[in-house]
Amino acid sequence: MLSRVDGFDTEVPWENILSIGEQQRLAFARLLVTHPSFTILDEATSALDLQNEGRLYQQLQSTKTTFISVGHRESLFNYHQWVLELSQDSSWQLVTVQDYRTQKAIVTIPSTNSQIKIDDSSQDKFLIQAEISTVEGLSHKEMNALTYYFVTTIRSKASKGESIITRDGFTYRYDKDPKVLIWVRV
Repeated sequence: MLSRVDGFDTEVPWENILSIGEQQRLAFARLLVTHPSFTILDEATSALDLQNEGRLYQQLQSTKTTFISVGHRESLFNYHQWVLELSQDSSWQLVTVQDYRTQKAIVTIPSTNSQIKIDDSSQDKFLIQAEISTVEGLSHKEMNALTYYFVTTIRSKASKGESIITRDGFTYRYDKDPKVLIWVRV
C-alpha cells in the first residue's frame, strides 16, 4: 500500500487508488473493528472471489453484528437464514433460505424419456426418476417469453398459486403436482 502513496499521513482519493475488491475488504475490516450492532451490506462482496467472500462473511458471523445483505450471488445464501425477494410487480415474499432454494428449482421435462431434470440454485445438476404421463405445459422460462413478467415474478406467482395471463390472452396456472411441475393452460 505504501508503494502506491507517499505514506500513512498522505490524503488521497482512495476510490481511485484501491480496486473495488480492496475497497470491499476494507469495508469489512471496518465492520470487524467497530463491531456495529446492525449493518446492511449492499453488493458487499460482488468484486471478490467466493473464497474471500466466504472468509469475510464467516468472520462477520462470528461477531454479534446483525446483518442484512443485498445481492445477486447465490453464494450469499450460505451466510443467511432468510430471503426477502422483492419483485418488479411490487409483490414480495419472505422465506427461509432452504424453502427459497426449493421454490426456485427450475424444472424441465425431457420429451424423449420419463426423467425430470432439475437445475437447482446451488447449480448442482441431478436427475430424478419419475413416472410422467404425457403432459403439455410450459416452464418458467417459457412463460417468461409469453408474458411481460420476469422469471422471478413467475416463480413467485407459481409458489403462491396465482394464475398468469399471457400476452395472447390465455390463462395459465402452475401445477404443483410433483410429477408435473409446469404451467398448464386453464
